[in-house]
Parts: sequence; C-alpha cells; structure tokens
Amino acid sequence: MSEVLNVLGPSLEHLTELSDDKDYCMMKGEMAPGVFVPIHRHADRETFFILSGEVEGWRGEKWETFKAGDTIDIPGNLGHAWRNVSSEKVVILITTETKLGKFYIDAGYPVDVVPVGGPPTQEAIKRFTNAVHDYGYWLAPSEENASIGL
Repeated sequence: MSEVLNVLGPSLEHLTELSDDKDYCMMKGEMAPGVFVPIHRHADRETFFILSGEVEGWRGEKWETFKAGDTIDIPGNLGHAWRNVSSEKVVILITTETKLGKFYIDAGYPVDVVPVGGPPTQEAIKRFTNAVHDYGYWLAPSEENASIGL
C-alpha cells in the first residue's frame, strides 16, 4: 500500500502500483461528511464501487444517491461531481486509467503534511489547479458548481 493523499478534502490511497506498462490503477477513496468534489471532467474513464456509506453523484444532469454495493461508471469526458451529505464517512473503490492515478499524486499532499479536514491551504489549491492544467483536465467555474448546490 502507498501513502494516503489529501486531494482538497477527499483522501486517496493507491492500491496498485502505477506503471507506464499498466493501463489502469485502483485506489481507495474516503470522503468525510460535508466533503465534496466539484464538477470536473477528464478523458479518463472511472468506475466507482461504494464500499460503505452513502454519497450523491452528479453525472451531467442530476444528483443521484449511491449506497454501499452500488457501482457507478463514468465514461471519459462526462462532467461529474460528488458530495457527502450524510453523517457517515464514505469509502469508495476507484478503478481508473494510470494517467489519472498519477494526477492524484501530483495534485495531492500526503496526509501527514496536509491533514484531511478543514479548508485547503492556498498552496494546496495552487498545486491542484496546476496539476489540472498540466494534465489537460477541466474544472467547472464556481457559478456552475453553485447552480447544482456546491
């Protein structure tokens, strides 16, 4: 197992080795109550399996609720977002392309450097937005996130 990363609120731990000769990776993600991931999109496909808890997911049109045992597939370039409006931590197994797994390493901080919880630092936000730009990903503007309750 690798170190746990804080990626502006959610935490991620890589479960498989990242290698240029592999086309996918698996990670475990956790979202504390109140944590959200704003609308974003990338060419990388992601498949999520909810291990525990309940999370709301936005897949381009509306919020849907997902519970332990549910699988959610996000094809490349589909705008999506997440929010934990429950009182329980959500634990998710994530399978995606290696490029996105590498992005999280470049975008996040080890939790022993930047603990999970509380607002992100300006340095953490800058690191994240630089990685978004470097990888060619897209983040929705704040107005678009506000229009769906984020």
